[in-house]
Formats: sequence, C-alpha cells, structure tokens
Amino acid sequence: MDKVFILGGLRSYIGVRNSAYRHVPAEHLGAAVLKELTARYQPSKIDMIICGNCVGGGGNITRLMALEAGLSESIPSVTVDLQCASSLEAVITAAARIQSGLADLVIAGGFESPCAAITLTIHMSPPILIILPAIRLTYMTAVQLTIAMSAERGFP
Repeated sequence: MDKVFILGGLRSYIGVRNSAYRHVPAEHLGAAVLKELTARYQPSKIDMIICGNCVGGGGNITRLMALEAGLSESIPSVTVDLQCASSLEAVITAAARIQSGLADLVIAGGFESPCAAITLTIHMSPPILIILPAIRLTYMTAVQLTIAMSAERGFP
C-alpha cells in the first residue's frame, strides 16, 4: 500500500448568494483555481481529477472545469455529490486510488457557486412570493457566513 501525501493546495474566496461573482459559473471559478494550481506545482502527469460539487447544474461539472482550465481531454474527471461531504469524499477517493496503486497523482477538492443554485418561484393567492431551491437547500453556519463576507470584502 502506497503512502499518500498532500503536496499543496489553493483556494478562492468563499462565495455567497448575490455576491460579486454571482454571474460566474462554478466551473469557471474552479478552472481559474485549477489553472493556478497546475502552474504553481507543474505536475508531470495528472492521473485523475475528483471534485465535489452539489449546487451545480448537474452532470460532470468537474469535467467542464478541467476543460475550461485547458487541461488535456485524456485526464479522467469525476464529480462527487454527497452534499456537505462532497469535497471530503473527493479527497478520500483520491487517497484510496493512490493507496491501491490505481493512480500516482490525483487533484481533488471541491467547488461551488451558491449563486448558480437553481431556484423555483411560486406565486400564490393572496400575492405571496416564495423562492425555494428547486433541487436542494444549502446551509451555512454563522462562522462560515462571516468568513465568506469578510473574504469577499477583502479583509479578515
């Protein structure tokens, strides 16, 4: 069984609904981070990319992110959706692939864009407007929300 090491990491700000990046799809945000990550660490061969995403529009959004980042079409890319555990599961799966000898280098993590969450508007009589996430709800703790707002404003 091979040992697994985390070689490095990179992240963007934590986005919140109706923020400065509300019109930027999650795969574009993730692609910017992925481009910088590969430029910084210059991996000679990427065996796989595994990322968690649960608010996206569905499908293999990790594949879209990899292609948007300009990575080779030959790199397998997989999206994991386990809600709040998606990113952690992506890292665990990457580690398991390396430990089993199926891969030597895997990029793993997660990306979201809460602004891209599909919403459903319901009109009722008398006039009441209710906006609900059409697929799933996303919850943020008060600490996460404070960090997200601070990161977007550019101060701690």
